[in-house]
Amino acid sequence: MKRLGNVVCIRATALLLAALLAGCAATPLDNAALESETFESHVENGQRHWNAGEYERATDAYQQALALQDRADIRKALGLLALSMSRFSQARAYLEPLVRDNPEDLNLRENYAITLLKQQDIKQAEAQFLAIHTLSPDRPATLNYLGVISDLQGDYAAAGDYYQKALSLQPNNAIFNNNYGYSRLMLGDFIAAEHWFRQALEQNPDQAERITNNLAIAYARQGQYEKAITLLSATGDEPSVLNNIGYVALLNGDYRSAIAYLERAIELSPSYYARAAANLELARKSLDKSESDS
Repeated sequence: MKRLGNVVCIRATALLLAALLAGCAATPLDNAALESETFESHVENGQRHWNAGEYERATDAYQQALALQDRADIRKALGLLALSMSRFSQARAYLEPLVRDNPEDLNLRENYAITLLKQQDIKQAEAQFLAIHTLSPDRPATLNYLGVISDLQGDYAAAGDYYQKALSLQPNNAIFNNNYGYSRLMLGDFIAAEHWFRQALEQNPDQAERITNNLAIAYARQGQYEKAITLLSATGDEPSVLNNIGYVALLNGDYRSAIAYLERAIELSPSYYARAAANLELARKSLDKSESDS
């Protein structure tokens, strides 16, 4: 079961360069002016590469700018780029001191909290998101992440409340719909999960593979195995699909169906399918135990 990247699409924000752009008189440049112009060109290159999705080159440009002028906006850019590249320790090193100095910058603080969550520092991430929520109760992304954290803590009721609030603000957000569906799936409300996954799929077909996987699990958890297989067949190889559905049937306590799907997975696999074989052994033992107990 997959969430949508949870994480969040981080876009470059325009850096404030007004001070650098002022006073361009046609006079001979001194060393300070040359340094300023070089700094500006590095920042502009960094922005251009960032907008083009060239994060490594953007990082190089901003690091060259930082070497000339140690500025908070450049450190913020480097932190956000590191987060975009899943370099969470590096992102934290840049963002943490900035958040201490600028706790009122909620965009900065939200990205710092996301970094903490990505590092699985759940308690610290929760503290940051709750502080943001106190300052700005109607931030949809913060509400969504508080839902994610509540899910991780097994508090599905609280998670549902957060997702519902996020969806009341952005009802067509595929990430929120998918995450709410995932939360309902974990709670065992498979019909509701199916509804929210369908909503997410309609809103973001670009994420079809991930959302389809979740929707198929919702079907399978309701015992609609063939429907789930049909849905997954477009994106997965048949032995893998059959193994996954067999495992869900095992979770359902439907041991005979689990055995049938897992045997088919092993039969169709071009090589020894160790995972399916292990699941099959577990399904057979579970069936034997259930029959001996009855």
